[in-house]
Amino acid sequence: MVDRSYLPFESARQYQDRRMVKWTGFFLSEHHHALSKTQKIVPLSNSLDDSQKQLYLIQAYCSQVPLLLTIWQKDKVINYLGSISHIDNNSFQIKTKNTYHRFSIHQLISLTKKEES
Repeated sequence: MVDRSYLPFESARQYQDRRMVKWTGFFLSEHHHALSKTQKIVPLSNSLDDSQKQLYLIQAYCSQVPLLLTIWQKDKVINYLGSISHIDNNSFQIKTKNTYHRFSIHQLISLTKKEES
């Protein structure tokens, strides 16, 4: 603790340094910026190869179940809710509530059956 008894003002004598707390706001903003930059650069890793993805897509197409698809598109991860309307060797098309979207099979990150509600 620092002795400030020699200072003329009471507020200056009672001052308590917050140490690292005063830098927290700066650190958090810089940390958030660095994380967002990293997320844009590094795509999520895929454990499935394209042939396995294609097999799951064909099964989903045959059963016409609603799906939640996670797609890597334009350096972002985007979720779509819909069903498979078309599939070929290296691409597929999904029908959402309002429109159709076409993607390459290697853009697919995950595929989850949507539970009926």
